Order: sequence, then structure tokens, then C-alpha cells
Amino acid sequence: MEGSRTKTQQGGGKTTRSVTIDPEMEALFDALPESKGGTPARVFTPEEDALLLKYWPVKNKEQMAKLLKCHPNTARKRYKELTEG
Repeated sequence: MEGSRTKTQQGGGKTTRSVTIDPEMEALFDALPESKGGTPARVFTPEEDALLLKYWPVKNKEQMAKLLKCHPNTARKRYKELTEG
């Protein structure tokens, strides 16, 4: 492929292989905006903390997270922070 560049890729230091990247595709990726570093941390209110402490052990986790407008894993992580430190 004329005009394409070859990049060397290392897979965990175990193997090395050459991969040809299409210049047009590379230009599209180069034009993408920089990553913002992930989703900002969810800040729970004191009321939400109290609800988590009271109901997390005994109520449906998915439904609780839905009411708190967050992912169940986010609610679970916050509950663990409140109870385990």
C-alpha cells in the first residue's frame, strides 16, 4: 500500500510485530479530541449516604441505584466506602 506507514507494536514485551496503518485512517484517529480521563467521580449527598446505609443490605440493589440515578456498581462502591472505610 503506497503512502502507508508501518508501526511497530509490542504486545506485553513478549512479541513484536509490524502493522501497516492506512494513512487516511490514521489521520481520522489523529483528529479525535484528547481523552478527558474518564467519568468524574459521583458525589453522594448526606441523604443518599443515609439511604444507602439503611436500605442497601435489605433492598434490591438495581432498583436502589436507579432511584439514586447511578450504576449499581457505583452505589455498591459507595456503600463499601461508608461501611468498610
